[in-house]
Amino acid sequence: MAGTFAVELTPHQGAKLVNAVQAAFIASYAAPALGGGFRWDGKYTSLTGAAEGRGVAVGGDVHLGGFALSEGFRVDYPTAGSVPLSPLVMAGAVQVLGVAAAGGTSCLAGGFAGTAPIAPDGSTRQAAGLRDLFVRCDKGSWVKTIGSSGDDAAYAIAIDQATGNVYAAGQLGGVVDGVGPGVVVAGWDASGVPLPGFPRSSGSITDEARGLALAPNGKALYLVGTFASAKLGFGSTALTCQGATDAFLLKLAL
Repeated sequence: MAGTFAVELTPHQGAKLVNAVQAAFIASYAAPALGGGFRWDGKYTSLTGAAEGRGVAVGGDVHLGGFALSEGFRVDYPTAGSVPLSPLVMAGAVQVLGVAAAGGTSCLAGGFAGTAPIAPDGSTRQAAGLRDLFVRCDKGSWVKTIGSSGDDAAYAIAIDQATGNVYAAGQLGGVVDGVGPGVVVAGWDASGVPLPGFPRSSGSITDEARGLALAPNGKALYLVGTFASAKLGFGSTALTCQGATDAFLLKLAL
């Protein structure tokens, strides 16, 4: 598991994580079939200010993603221990909000503002609006951005281990090439080429996807999030909002 703590955290009895300022943390536990016991933990402290842990993924190494005041980061931990490898730090107004790993690669999703070095080769990208959505994959050495004039971000990401396809979901705060605003789902192949039919969107600026899972057979995506629009859906399926803001779960066939 991964998250954020301030001053002190006790992932298990007899040991504590201690930090003077807010930091990101990661903790590893054995599977229930193996007793579910504590294995190891770690933390990431940023020199730029309070850090937040926002995502964790396992794929060879264990990857912790998050952000601080003026950086987005990914810290890689060997699965056998808690000594981290050198962190990936993207300086600037970068927020890593989701992490995925499969097939020997890791991908990051989130948002960035201004000019930031979000590409695997360290080159920069310029945001089109208040904040742009980005997805970065290291194995294929590519980064993709989607930016309206508003506030855009990807909060979740998944990799199809069989094909290498990458899917991300989040929110668009405006319109980009006829897509948005509202819940957005985007997809690329392992080389970063957009998949047919993506990106696609539904709802309005009040709606966002916060979680994303890929079906084991790779034939569907499952989205979770919140919406306040009267209707939300893709294709023939539509949900009706019953209150001020409702939670949603949607299955999107691929």
